[in-house]
Amino acid sequence: MATPTVQSTSVSHSMFTGSSNITIEGGNFIQQTNIGIDRDAREAINKAFKKYVYLDITHDNDDLKHFGISQSTSVSILQKLTHWALHSMGFPNVTWLHGVSAAEKTAISVSFAEMLAKEDRLAASFFFPRADTRNLKKSFIPSIAYQICFAIPELAQHILEAAEKDPVIFGKSLETQMRELIIQPVLSSGLAAAGRWIVVIDGLDTFVTPGDDFAKRVSTIMSDLVPQLEGRLRFCISGWQTSGISREFAPCTAVKPLEIYSPDYWATCTVYIAFFFEYKEHRL
Repeated sequence: MATPTVQSTSVSHSMFTGSSNITIEGGNFIQQTNIGIDRDAREAINKAFKKYVYLDITHDNDDLKHFGISQSTSVSILQKLTHWALHSMGFPNVTWLHGVSAAEKTAISVSFAEMLAKEDRLAASFFFPRADTRNLKKSFIPSIAYQICFAIPELAQHILEAAEKDPVIFGKSLETQMRELIIQPVLSSGLAAAGRWIVVIDGLDTFVTPGDDFAKRVSTIMSDLVPQLEGRLRFCISGWQTSGISREFAPCTAVKPLEIYSPDYWATCTVYIAFFFEYKEHRL
């Protein structure tokens, strides 16, 4: 596929101009032209994935329209994310965004995904809705793979072949789906290791199923399998610092942790502690 038309070592990137006037300089940015996929391939992909994906879990759904960053802390984190996005060599393949405010993490993730989309660098996004009763675990990997088909046309045929070769892939484990629908297609396609494409996942900790630590399983997959991609496809994941996620991500050199320190954190803790002791005294 025809490739790079622009390379620079010191540029002001337009991907930041729409969000708090952030400007990051430095790094190599490779711009590619997305020529799309033909009608037959599009229909085949839709047919293969139709029953197994959700379309209302992206960063651009109506439920997320009210999210927007305002705190200087969030702007600083967004700057770090965009710096990571622009530098693939020597930078981890996964960024883990965690901290005290779920809403603030989501706002940052939405803003980051929007900027990537404007620059044609967003491979896929998956935002776990809070209090959603659907079985999102079953659609998690298929929904990401489905979006990748249309974002990165050179991967579409490889992903489609994987789905058609093994029709029961959609009922297999998360690990197998990740390996067959994403990892192997990326490696087989010869996609350039330019760090261009990024998947944004938000609210990983919000999806809880009895007897199954879904967040821990996903973090294990990211730690074990994603490093194989070596910059061809990268992931930005946000979620609470749960024990399961921390155990998997903390020792992994392929993961870059970014923690949000809210200026209201200690005030919130003080109020909560006071409420706890007042409640306990009342019960006694």
